[in-house]
Amino acid sequence: MGTLSTSNEVLAEKYSLDAIDVRHLIPYDEVDRLCLLLQHARGGRWVFCVYNTVAVRLAVTNILRSRLVPLPVYEFPISPERPDPLGYVKDLPPEVQGQDAILIFYDLWRAFPRGLSRYLDLYREHFMAQPYTFVFWIWEEERALLARQAPNFYFRNAGVFDFRIRTPKEIQKARVQLASTPLSWKTREKLEAQERLFLNLLAEYHKDPEADLTAVADLLLKLGFITLYKGNHDQALAHYQQALDLFRQVGDRLGQANTLKAIGDVLQFRDEYDHALAHYQQALDLFRQVGDRLGQANT
Repeated sequence: MGTLSTSNEVLAEKYSLDAIDVRHLIPYDEVDRLCLLLQHARGGRWVFCVYNTVAVRLAVTNILRSRLVPLPVYEFPISPERPDPLGYVKDLPPEVQGQDAILIFYDLWRAFPRGLSRYLDLYREHFMAQPYTFVFWIWEEERALLARQAPNFYFRNAGVFDFRIRTPKEIQKARVQLASTPLSWKTREKLEAQERLFLNLLAEYHKDPEADLTAVADLLLKLGFITLYKGNHDQALAHYQQALDLFRQVGDRLGQANTLKAIGDVLQFRDEYDHALAHYQQALDLFRQVGDRLGQANT
């Protein structure tokens, strides 16, 4: 199932805009144009929203929800396992099927390797036959890719809206605040929503030559925890190793200690006890160096 969220619901992925305040940076003329189009568009249309930070995407989507009431708004994160946007239509509640609704798709970058561009061009007429209006959140490079690889679909759009912000310090601040969100283990759904959020932030950092390496390492560490919880030991180890490399690069001994302990946990699950013990010993030494007694005790 995709993530369904209407104007009367709160996405597990959404966090307080008071803590991630980019509202003063949003181009509200673009918001006004988008709202006007969505209020009057009736089926078989789609628009592209170009952005460069997930904080703005969350803020603008929240504004759309409040302004478009009573028009229902649904969000779907595209996954590599389900790279076809039309496939998510059947996830809508029965009472919404065939009615006016706004369908928002993001994380398209995860589906491009699965042939999303070719799919969009091939199924353009199917999108036009739908009773819904589609909103696609994309990166600038994805827009260029769509224009080249799916021209029939791209140039049939009802509008392209630019929500990129150009204040690097504000972007970095918003990213760090989102990345520092504590992991929530309350439900698997909330944890998976956080995983999507962290993957988006990681993609942003990879595009930024001046990325905060400590924040990137912390994101990788959290993604390792999540993938381990989901039972993917190999992916967890890959995340942890990348995090460890970055923590070593910036000289963060506490980050190294936490990551080495996490690697030891995975190795223990895999019955690689000697290898796990070696990582625990390295972690213990670092916890002692930084004076983290709780870390020492846990290790």
